[in-house]
Amino acid sequence: MTLQLLLKCSVSFFIIILLRPKGIQTLASIDKQQQYYHAVRKSGGAEFQQPISKSDLTRRIYLHGDDQIRYSINDEPGFDLTKEEIDKFKVWPDGIIPYYIDVVSFSDKILRDQIRTLLNWLNSKTALSFQELPVPPEDGNTRWVFFSNRRGQMGCSDHSIRNFTNKGVQLVHVGYDCLRADLSEALLSLVGIPAQHTAPDRDEYIKVIEENILPEKRYLFKKLNNNEWLFDDVDYDYRSASHFDTHRYSMNGRATIVVRDRDDDNIGGQSKMTKSDLEKIRMLYNYIVKKTSQKIPDCNKLFKKSPKYFKRLDRLNEPEPRKKSNKYLGIAAPDKSDEHHEENSGDDNVSMDSSTKDVKNKNDSKLKKEKRRKKKSDGPVKVAFGSDFIMSDEN
Repeated sequence: MTLQLLLKCSVSFFIIILLRPKGIQTLASIDKQQQYYHAVRKSGGAEFQQPISKSDLTRRIYLHGDDQIRYSINDEPGFDLTKEEIDKFKVWPDGIIPYYIDVVSFSDKILRDQIRTLLNWLNSKTALSFQELPVPPEDGNTRWVFFSNRRGQMGCSDHSIRNFTNKGVQLVHVGYDCLRADLSEALLSLVGIPAQHTAPDRDEYIKVIEENILPEKRYLFKKLNNNEWLFDDVDYDYRSASHFDTHRYSMNGRATIVVRDRDDDNIGGQSKMTKSDLEKIRMLYNYIVKKTSQKIPDCNKLFKKSPKYFKRLDRLNEPEPRKKSNKYLGIAAPDKSDEHHEENSGDDNVSMDSSTKDVKNKNDSKLKKEKRRKKKSDGPVKVAFGSDFIMSDEN
């Protein structure tokens, strides 16, 4: 009887072992604010791309490129931005942008790879370095990008520099139907590039019809001030990935943007960044990244540093930044009449210089004649020099 009971208990125990659930994972406790952004990795880490070091980043910048748009960090000097400008344009100071793709939102690896492909392409064309994180940061201070679509929306989202901050998580909602186009537009705003249709000089190229725009979306069409637009040297780009199309956010089916003096009204809505989009990114980041990558390593263990040597080397390698436009700086353009006056003044100086040379040549010839005459006489000679006389006596 006891043996039968023991046998039944053993069988029950093995049945329980075989039927128990497998693969249960527990999540480490994280604060409530970050819980929304945390997602369990289902791929086992096989698809995770390791972060790129700064030395590898510098090497990659010179090696990557294609036949259409080849890129070298030396092609564009870039702006020397102040701390206030870095905060204003939401610039990532060293060009390194950590990101995490929400596996819950993009359970299909094809969708995640589509995001990675665009980020890697952008890495190869600019000084930016998008680096994928294995897990989301748990603190609220680390600045990182979270690509998500928890609401499962199909259409495009709103993206503006105003949507992003200089601290903490930067949420980028990407709809499934416009994954490429929406992402290109979002990335430009994320790295600090305002939308092309908000440029201060946009009224020369397009007309924004405010009464046709949804009231809650009108802020996305607001024209920027001169001190909010750094790219006055770049031509207006109708095809920019950041440019809205003619009927974006229309409340009545009518056009929200009308093109001026142009037959082709096919503008905006591009799935890929244009050459001018990339140029703007390089203007913001080339100087920062190049200055960081050219820091000379310390070799204290090998030899004693020579202050003069390092000073000369730093001066030699110091990159020259691009000049900011007078329009952005709020400096009035120079008056052409003043320039003409300076040119005339320069001509007067030239004529004065030439007349002075003629007088000097005449005086030199007179001096030589008096010296030759002196050799013939023994007494003191008065040497004429201009209106003055110099007594010369040689013994």
